[in-house]
Amino acid sequence: MNKKKNRLEHTIKTHSHEIFACGEPKDGHRERFARRLEALHAATTSEVGTDTHVTHETKANNRRNRVLRILTGVVTTAAAVMAGIWLFTSRPETTAPLSSEDSPADVQNHYAMLFENELETTKQMLSPMDGNERAKVLEELETMEAEQMPDVQMTDEHKITLIVSVYSSRINALQQIQMNLITHQIKTS
Repeated sequence: MNKKKNRLEHTIKTHSHEIFACGEPKDGHRERFARRLEALHAATTSEVGTDTHVTHETKANNRRNRVLRILTGVVTTAAAVMAGIWLFTSRPETTAPLSSEDSPADVQNHYAMLFENELETTKQMLSPMDGNERAKVLEELETMEAEQMPDVQMTDEHKITLIVSVYSSRINALQQIQMNLITHQIKTS
């Protein structure tokens, strides 16, 4: 680009005496030039005016759509965060401190109650789902509910550890299902 500019500049300097030696242009030259310039300016203004209007309208629509997308993302993220906070802070502690006087039956009753609470919460969250999906999830929940604790001979301490482990994994599975349901509900709304 710079090379072309230098060459053009050189040509103008070397031939300037020939170009400007002619003096004034012929009669009518300025009038014809002015008419052409006005016609060109009028055509450009009418086209540009319409295009400019469309361009401004398009830009305004793009800005509005961008703001709506950002706002939707922020609201969805906030809803997911709030649901997660609510879900994990409104639950009774699953690892309640155990005392040395607790029997395996007491521990099992405590964790069975926590499991039942989570199960009921999950079932309530299933109400907005359609029939087929809801039936599948309910069937899985009933299977999980029907599973019995293994009846093995071991010391009370080991039996308590087994009960806590089994029920904790079941409760965690229910909480994961609940988070998936919340995420699904947010995506569909």
